[in-house]
Amino acid sequence: MSSGDSEAKLHSRAFVRAGSETEPGEYSADARAEHARLRITYPEIAHWGDVAIAEAWMAFSEEVDLLRWAQWGIDERREEFIEFLSKKQ
Repeated sequence: MSSGDSEAKLHSRAFVRAGSETEPGEYSADARAEHARLRITYPEIAHWGDVAIAEAWMAFSEEVDLLRWAQWGIDERREEFIEFLSKKQ
């Protein structure tokens, strides 16, 4: 799946309830900065809100890396994250 294909298909409803896909949530400035960096690294989720991004990255970190929040992959793209999101659709 190319980046353009996944942009059209990836949605955040697997991680947040319907209607809250773009909610900003209540996060620290540091957390919001990480969410912004994830949007740059993964343009497929650039339209997602902070809540959805945080929930998706946390789920990925826990399931794949066995950590609550993996720091690697925020600035350096990991295709496993996009594959994870695609499987959750």
